[in-house]
Amino acid sequence: MDRKPRDYSYALPKKMVLGALRSALSAKLAEQKLTVVDAWTLERTETKALLEVLNKLNHTKSALLVAHGENANLERASRNIEGVTLSARVVCSLTTCSSMTCCCSRRMP
Repeated sequence: MDRKPRDYSYALPKKMVLGALRSALSAKLAEQKLTVVDAWTLERTETKALLEVLNKLNHTKSALLVAHGENANLERASRNIEGVTLSARVVCSLTTCSSMTCCCSRRMP
């Protein structure tokens, strides 16, 4: 009988995690490090087109794009850019939003 070390890990309640995420996003917005784009659409699948849009939004070195729903053009255009991460709205987590400039395609509730 091998003894296994006791696991003291703890899962935070969902309301607490969402509250922390809202707080982090509010702090980023107050510091003007967060850009919210309401209707994010790309007509072309080209990476160059996405880079032009990101440069207009003052993209520096990293960006988190949060898309609501299926957006094939945005997915294809963003996968070749270093430092740009595309995520679904539900998957957007506290660690990714606090470490990057976030360009959300829908406002958080």
